[in-house]
Amino acid sequence: MIIKAIQRLFRIKPQVIVLGALIAVFCFGIYKAIYSPEVSFIFQNSKAKWISAPYALETFLHPIDHASTTSVSYQKEFFINEKPKRALFSVKAMRAFKLYVNDSEVPIDTEKDSNWKKEKRIEISSYLKSGNNAIVAEVQNPRGPALLCVQLDGSGFNLVTDRSWQASMAGVQAQAIIADATLAFPQAFLVNSTAYVFQMMCVTILQLFFISILVFFLFKWLIEREIIAAKSIPLVLLLSVSALWFLLFFKWLQISPDRGFDASDHIDYIGFILYRGTLPFADQGYEMFHPPLYYWMSASILKFIHKFLGLEGKIIWVRPIAFLSGLGNIWLTYFAAKKLFANDFRKRFFAVLTAGMIPMNLYLSAFITNEPLHTFLASLIVVIILYMLDKSQIQVVKILMLGTCVGLALLTKITIIIILPFVVYFTLYKAIALDKLATKKVIVLFVAFVISVLTVAGWYYVRNWIYIGKPVLVGISEETGWQFPGFRTLAYYLKFGHSILYPYFSGFVSFWDGLYSTFWGDGSMSGKASILDMFLNPWNYSYMAIVFILALPATIIMGYSIVKTTIVTFVKTIGSETLQLIFLWTIIWVVEIFFLYFSLERPAYSATKSFYGLLGIVPISVLSAYGFSAIDQFLVSKKLFIIHLIFVGWLGTLISAVYLSALL
Repeated sequence: MIIKAIQRLFRIKPQVIVLGALIAVFCFGIYKAIYSPEVSFIFQNSKAKWISAPYALETFLHPIDHASTTSVSYQKEFFINEKPKRALFSVKAMRAFKLYVNDSEVPIDTEKDSNWKKEKRIEISSYLKSGNNAIVAEVQNPRGPALLCVQLDGSGFNLVTDRSWQASMAGVQAQAIIADATLAFPQAFLVNSTAYVFQMMCVTILQLFFISILVFFLFKWLIEREIIAAKSIPLVLLLSVSALWFLLFFKWLQISPDRGFDASDHIDYIGFILYRGTLPFADQGYEMFHPPLYYWMSASILKFIHKFLGLEGKIIWVRPIAFLSGLGNIWLTYFAAKKLFANDFRKRFFAVLTAGMIPMNLYLSAFITNEPLHTFLASLIVVIILYMLDKSQIQVVKILMLGTCVGLALLTKITIIIILPFVVYFTLYKAIALDKLATKKVIVLFVAFVISVLTVAGWYYVRNWIYIGKPVLVGISEETGWQFPGFRTLAYYLKFGHSILYPYFSGFVSFWDGLYSTFWGDGSMSGKASILDMFLNPWNYSYMAIVFILALPATIIMGYSIVKTTIVTFVKTIGSETLQLIFLWTIIWVVEIFFLYFSLERPAYSATKSFYGLLGIVPISVLSAYGFSAIDQFLVSKKLFIIHLIFVGWLGTLISAVYLSALL
């Protein structure tokens, strides 16, 4: 019965299954946002507004027991002509609260329902009097700002929370403000806008523009003279990008080890293994909840250099791991594009070009962090799946390779788990629906996959389970503190544009601005807490400002390509090529939904970072090639020659600015 049910499941089109799964997860996220008290999401009512104390936005982590930042007393004085017969007090408070009316505490039964999102209604007419009245609501929130939403309906009068309320926090009283999760971080305005920098560097931009056109003509001439074959252009580009990366690497060796996201904590993890000769448990340090592969490799390199080469084991010797991983992502994109676009050099060219110009892969590869290695392993998994989904039959050897890579990824970072169900599904679909393998052989392949994964990574999670009580411990920091804004609103997910002009710390302003600023630049100041860190970080922020403006058309083209490919596959016959495309867009949409869900679960400005989804670099680059190549091919016409040159000049200037921001 079970086998027959599984076989029927794999008769359904994979895009339908995937779409259904994504919609289900998306709806689950919406449900949690609306109803779960664990998710700090609020809806602003048209009448009664959620209000907040006028917090000063900060970037550091607030301890959960820090009462001065999580306890607010809201006061409102009002006048009524006579004592009302009825006065219904409706309240929602994030999270615990006490109510006082005319200095008398109103008893509130919170044991029946502790969900702060559910409105509590209390009859308070007996506490009111004719003349002046005062309401005080004390709100405490150990995981973010203390917010309040109140509506009082009485006989002949009405009262709601708005800016007329007073808020007292840590002994300081001020006018309350409407709770807003889209306030810009003030430090973002301490530097010139990207538009101003763009204007100041217009001569440099024009120079890059015309140099890009000259390079275009040079390669056009080389191809016409058959000095270089057109089909070899993608490989030439790949080798050129690789040369640039090696040039950058020598600069990265000079970067201070403390630069980067939680760099000192990553170094502590490496040091723990190096000096104690054992792996830490997940609760022994800020970053030690991460699986150990990257840190073990780093410690092994330092030990080898010191023991066998007699050199000082400086931490800079671990930089090649991130560097080679980041460069490896571009090479894997090349092989993925070669598989999908074997007869289309233009698409292969733009796939490599896209992967090579994504700044988040470039910048992150300069730091001491486990993210690039995890991304490389995820990209390797994607490429292995693409090769398995071709017309040849799935073999046990490929399954063992896949399982080993999944195990290594699980030993690097737990994030790989978000795409793991779809990796398994597409592998089984190929085996059952396309290869039509016998049930016994499918079971053998599945068991081989599971055994290879468990053999490589299972021991680590069993170890956690035995000593900590659970296999996975995610982010010690999220259990001990919170960051602003500390809550989310619908407006946070509907706004975009701030990051184009003021990109730094724009994760405060909106979800899309946070992603844009960290995809196309160092929008989160390399994980540091102040805008002043730009003078210590290894990037040229003037060239980066150019990128933020020029990247907008590229973002539109890439987004259009992904959406169009997703739609087109619904009308195509299911074969190896179509299945490969479905798999690629599945990874992208899974990552996007993960971003949305994670930003809800962790309502911190720093949670909205694109590099959490860097594992989608191969699918993004390959599918983006459809859009770029289509535009390029359309503009080949002699009538559109000038527009074609503008397109080439723009794209060349964008790529030049990306690399100059890292090189100069």
